[in-house]
Amino acid sequence: MLFDNESSLDQALSNNLRHGVIVPRFVRAFNESVWVATDAQENLGELNDTIEAGFGVHGKHIRKLQEFVIQEVTQFKDYWLTIDRQGDFYNRTKEMIAEILAEAALERTPLASWTLAAVIVEKFKESVSFIVEKGHSVLSEDVKSSIMDEIQRTRVICNTSRSSVFFDMFETYLRDAFDDVTKWLGLVKIETNVRDFALEDLVHFEAMSLIFSDIKKLRVRCYSYERRGSNIRRLVQSHKLRGPYFEAVQEIVHNLISNAYKYSGLEMETDIEFSTIDDSSSLTFRCVNSFAEKQAAKISDNQPEVLKILRQPRSEQRPKDVMSGFGKIKNVCNRIFGREVTISVAPLSPRSRRYIVEIAIPNGAEEAIA
Repeated sequence: MLFDNESSLDQALSNNLRHGVIVPRFVRAFNESVWVATDAQENLGELNDTIEAGFGVHGKHIRKLQEFVIQEVTQFKDYWLTIDRQGDFYNRTKEMIAEILAEAALERTPLASWTLAAVIVEKFKESVSFIVEKGHSVLSEDVKSSIMDEIQRTRVICNTSRSSVFFDMFETYLRDAFDDVTKWLGLVKIETNVRDFALEDLVHFEAMSLIFSDIKKLRVRCYSYERRGSNIRRLVQSHKLRGPYFEAVQEIVHNLISNAYKYSGLEMETDIEFSTIDDSSSLTFRCVNSFAEKQAAKISDNQPEVLKILRQPRSEQRPKDVMSGFGKIKNVCNRIFGREVTISVAPLSPRSRRYIVEIAIPNGAEEAIA
């Protein structure tokens, strides 16, 4: 329930909150405030130059404010969203399970194993809810208050009209950031019965959590196809998939979309088409994304290493491989579907500048499509 499993609490926190989501959400609030106050174009590579040119001698104080915000949010993330194997929550969970087992041993009629497991899971869910609520309280009260106080202190030092615009916008964007992260904290739940879900809803949620922007700005399209022989047709609606396979599909969607944004060189301008193909013998997940011309040589040079990793058995893939996300996909699909999946990367096409990844699950269509 806690570790060493794609469905564990630690993995849920890692995928959805710790890795590349919470801190960048607050960084983006800062960046957008700078761009608005200085009338600059959105270009992360020139942000420091923009601060220097826009705020002059006050630029160093603006950057210190950014560092303070990052430090406060990082400390919150590392304490409240990390499960320590030697920590209090881990020890309390072990004690809780031991108490339940001890009480069950005193019962005259032995409890069925599934009944005992259900009691343990329910108690564990209560513990997780308590921790998440406590974390939410610390974020919305302590962390928020600390950051807002620091903004006010920096206002006193930087008292120009342009700085005032920046601080006003930063406070507004920060409130949006706190609201978003609060909603994401509400997603940390331990579920034993997962409902059927629409592929399109999951794809859009993953994309939104990665780019932190209005859904109108998304450049992600989601389609589902049915292929029979040489004929293929696009379905009116995306596939609806069975709840028990949510974990595997979420792992696929999360890794493919995050990789597309991370390595394309286009950031929010990355154009992505995510689709599923039912060809009766397998279920294929396909992600096609655009990439910057300047990235073409780098992607091409990395292609042999990527293919080498894909050919490795799961047992030989190192945890810190560049493409370890593929290893996670293989692991979770093997556990949930009970068989190996095939991951393929199409040869790079510099002309169309499209990067294509396909993940095929043998006999997966009949099993996973609702």
